[in-house]
Amino acid sequence: MSQILPDHLQTLGTQLDRAWERRYGRVARRARVRRFRGVRVAIALAVPVAIVAAMLARGSGPGAVGEALAAAGKSPADAIVHFTSVTRDPSAALTGRTELWGATSPPYARRSIIQGADGPAIEQGAKGDEVTQFDPAAGLVYVRTLAGGIAEGTHAADFAADAQRVKNYLRAGHARDEGEVTVDGTTLHRFVVAPAEGGACTYDVQPETFFGVSLICTGLASGSISERWQYLSRQGNQKLLSVAALHPSARIDRAPMPLCGEARHAPSTPPCYVVSPGA
Repeated sequence: MSQILPDHLQTLGTQLDRAWERRYGRVARRARVRRFRGVRVAIALAVPVAIVAAMLARGSGPGAVGEALAAAGKSPADAIVHFTSVTRDPSAALTGRTELWGATSPPYARRSIIQGADGPAIEQGAKGDEVTQFDPAAGLVYVRTLAGGIAEGTHAADFAADAQRVKNYLRAGHARDEGEVTVDGTTLHRFVVAPAEGGACTYDVQPETFFGVSLICTGLASGSISERWQYLSRQGNQKLLSVAALHPSARIDRAPMPLCGEARHAPSTPPCYVVSPGA
């Protein structure tokens, strides 16, 4: 599960976000910070982050909200989580689209497709110390490693980076337990949340496993959010984690990972790394 960063790392992350936006557009996705030979760097890899964690509940009433609070951010072991997110501004214009497949247990691997409001979709992956990216125009899969082993693919995909927001909603008493509902023939457990800052959110979860199914928020100051989770068996679905496996006819391009330039990232831009401000 993700942990909330201390203030000095939040400040660093804000600086990285500004650099990220210059390259990728308006998609608030923070690269992970790693140490490399005494220099802090961030891999310019589009690692998507869920805006909230799964909301879980068993039964109804205040106890169910407590169950949800205890389980926020959890996911099943030995599975692949397929996560999708679409965000829109108050005018309903698209601000970001994310699709992620991530392993929940070692050996970790993940693949993502991310698109900002004003940029192309970029498909990337990570496994071990390799990061990959598909260039559809050139028919290439870029495979890059950073000397010293900044192993972006050796940790779980960060589905719960903003789980604190959900916990704050629950602790503040903004969640209302609606009990079981039927959606497209499936029985789910629903919570309705009225955030203090305005708007309304609906969280649907699997009533027996506690795993989140969907989050829909409307009327937020930032616009709207639509998030969905699907849990797949790792057996038979392993290739969903690999860029190369899903593009078997593409040529493999291996070269040293470069330092990022000033140009915005595109599918034809091989993965690169960024030296953090003040390093």
